[in-house]
Amino acid sequence: MNNSEIILKTAKELAKENPKGWTGDSCDFVSASASHSQELTNIEVNNFMSTYMGMSYYWDGVEFKFYRQGLNNKMIIKKL
Repeated sequence: MNNSEIILKTAKELAKENPKGWTGDSCDFVSASASHSQELTNIEVNNFMSTYMGMSYYWDGVEFKFYRQGLNNKMIIKKL
């Protein structure tokens, strides 16, 4: 499974488990992805988040919103 597949699978699971939305940083997301793969790293998630920082991104029925909170990059994941 490549990183994109791991990210999407994890996001779909988080959106399903948290109908009002899931919020976390890259470390939280990597921890959540562990049930799918041990390959995803904090650096890879940070790079993904940095690419879309300050924007929303829609991918296969999942909405990602990326923002900064102090010095931390955060994301909100919701099912559409």
